[in-house]
Amino acid sequence: MLADKDQAGQMLPAHIGCELTLQCKQSGSIYRMSHVQLQKLKSLVENGLSNSDIAVEASDVRDEVDQLYPVEAALIENAVASRKREFSTGRYLARKAAKALGLPVQELERGAHGEVLWPAPLVGSISHTREWCVVALANAGTVAGIGVDIETDRFRSVDVKSLILHKSELPAFNRVREADQICELLRIFSAKEAIYKAIFPSLERYVDFREVCIRSDKSGGRFTGHAPENSELDTLLASGSGCIGHTNGLFVSTYILRRSVAG
Repeated sequence: MLADKDQAGQMLPAHIGCELTLQCKQSGSIYRMSHVQLQKLKSLVENGLSNSDIAVEASDVRDEVDQLYPVEAALIENAVASRKREFSTGRYLARKAAKALGLPVQELERGAHGEVLWPAPLVGSISHTREWCVVALANAGTVAGIGVDIETDRFRSVDVKSLILHKSELPAFNRVREADQICELLRIFSAKEAIYKAIFPSLERYVDFREVCIRSDKSGGRFTGHAPENSELDTLLASGSGCIGHTNGLFVSTYILRRSVAG
């Protein structure tokens, strides 16, 4: 897991989100989101984070390489064209979000673990698929960390479940009908990605997917993270909460870590 993968939308039960994602995957189509669809994605992230001090920006992945600062361009000098588009869109949206907070930033460098080095007093998160990108930023004075993750069709089978699920999650996962298991795994994966991005500024270490288990409410929309075997991590997670929704063929996960405990 990397720290940076560098409510108009609906909160849906997991099986419904799975069906919609499979339909999108099976169609094989790649399309541009309309303005209305992008607003739905942005609103879903905003409502999931539910904090007035957070700025969210979303767009299609596009070529914004000419907007990069030299230090940023150097990070992707040898990257393929698709990676350059993803990276440059994330940086472009990050600057747009920072400006909305009244905290404009210039170059955004990368840390040893692949994370964005947000300048004080910002914390933030970037996520993208091949087609879409979303960024969320907050003032670190009130928020210890935020995480955003968007996913479409990462997995081809459930054989990787042993690398993603905590042992306490396996019984419930195995009760999911077989046709929905890939999407259920994707839903859990996305929620954990959002958590890990949010807690990285506090921990500054790799967290294995199996260290954390997800507990969702009855609708499957709101979730919390827990670390049964690690009391320090579990205490940190107690100050956070997450939300997962679905829009335009995407699972959209958000997680916010409040300053009161983590700071």
